[in-house]
Amino acid sequence: MDRRAAMILWMMLAAMAAGMGMAACRGPAKGPGTANTPAAANAPAAAGTVTTAAAATPEARLEAVVRALTGTEKPRHYKNPAVLDAVAADLGRRMTASGFACREQVFTARGQTFRNVVCAGGAAPEQGVWVVGAHYDVWGDFPGADDNASGVAGLVELAHRLGPRLSTLPFHLELVAYANEEPPFFRTPDMGSAHHAKDLKRRAVPVRGMICLEMIGFFSEEDLQQAPVEQLKFLLPKHANFIAAVANPGSAKLAEDFAAVMNQAGRLQAIPLAIPASVKGADFSDHMNYWNEGFLAVMITDTAFFRNPHYHKATDTPDTLDYAKMAAVVEGVEALLNK
Repeated sequence: MDRRAAMILWMMLAAMAAGMGMAACRGPAKGPGTANTPAAANAPAAAGTVTTAAAATPEARLEAVVRALTGTEKPRHYKNPAVLDAVAADLGRRMTASGFACREQVFTARGQTFRNVVCAGGAAPEQGVWVVGAHYDVWGDFPGADDNASGVAGLVELAHRLGPRLSTLPFHLELVAYANEEPPFFRTPDMGSAHHAKDLKRRAVPVRGMICLEMIGFFSEEDLQQAPVEQLKFLLPKHANFIAAVANPGSAKLAEDFAAVMNQAGRLQAIPLAIPASVKGADFSDHMNYWNEGFLAVMITDTAFFRNPHYHKATDTPDTLDYAKMAAVVEGVEALLNK
């Protein structure tokens, strides 16, 4: 069957299968409050920072960032605010070095201060804004290499690739590293992406689309891949060597376009999946908050716990990731932006 027919069938079957999932993380909580400040210029680098300046290949640059994020003195979660602040400052420095103008979007939650790192460049916002985002916090006292150092490394690599061409981009681009995707903040107004999406809506920013990088590093030729429901097994390969583009029906073309540019390049198979937002799991990451504000958004993911045996475990380490395939995913995102 052709791709569009497969997507329609997926949507019909998925609608009957509410209760299963397709992505990354979960949780509870409450509270907002938003402010914008310049990125901390003199904050200490995150413990374990590895410089990417001398890294000659995309694979080496991606691995350097993953190892920096997983090498902090303490895990990068809400119980360690100093670590989160240092990571945010380090990410701001990295993307500033690529030519982006970075600021911190500061907000409070549960009496603590958190910050998104928002790095912008390209044409004036009036020409339309693309948002590419990834969360930098981690669940539990785990390294979180795939979840989600992989997505953040992809964000930094995209900055490196696009930085030299910022003055020629025909659109405005915001690369955003989010705080608070993980529990206890997931699916609450305290998610960093909720603050960013709400601010875009409040200012009536013309958003072309949002691309969420959520776990983009684990691949295997082994038959590890699971499907959310039994009826959908025939739509997914058994092997775990593809990248998925998960969209709600209104954003289906984003998923199709990403899969088209990936499959044309031929380095890594991509499968577009259009799933109603009502199906539990379709919105298990930061793209959810852009859907909530009426924006088009797609999640690029290796399918998380439907594939990766290290999900939310101490074994989610840098050595389990495939950096060549991560580089292919980043190239695909760049191609989608330029499509």
